[in-house]
This record gives sequence, structure tokens and C-alpha cells, in this order.
Amino acid sequence: MTPASETPITPIIIGDGKLTMDFSRELFKEGVLGTGIAFPTVPEGKARIRTIMTATHTQEELDQALGVLKSVGKRMGILAG
Repeated sequence: MTPASETPITPIIIGDGKLTMDFSRELFKEGVLGTGIAFPTVPEGKARIRTIMTATHTQEELDQALGVLKSVGKRMGILAG
């Protein structure tokens, strides 16, 4: 889930803290920086990946990041499919 955001920070809510931190590490291995945020920074059950998009990102970079998010999410059982 990605809640509405008026900032360049787009959180991806995972929920489970360990899964979130593992997901963050796997993203980094594939070249995408998505910082894991878990308890006590956020409440239990609200762990998330923090992504930031800027005007300097190209469409190609955004497409690549989305592809990595999708493939890692599926591999880790975060996304169905």
C-alpha cells in the first residue's frame, strides 16, 4: 500500500518489521535505495519502505526501480503473482 503523499517521500507500507528490513536489503542489492523504517521509529505493524522520487529521475530510472520493486516483492512473497 502507498498512502497519499504531498512530499517526494513515498512510503510503501509492509507492516512486518523484519520483512521490511529484509526487503530493503534485497532492493539495495538490485540497485534500488528503499530505506526500511520499523519500530520504534514507526508503530509496531506499520513498518515501511521509504522511497524518494525527484525531478531528476528519468522515466527509464523510474521504470527500472518499479521493475525491481515488483520482482523483489514477488520473490519475497510481498506481492502476489
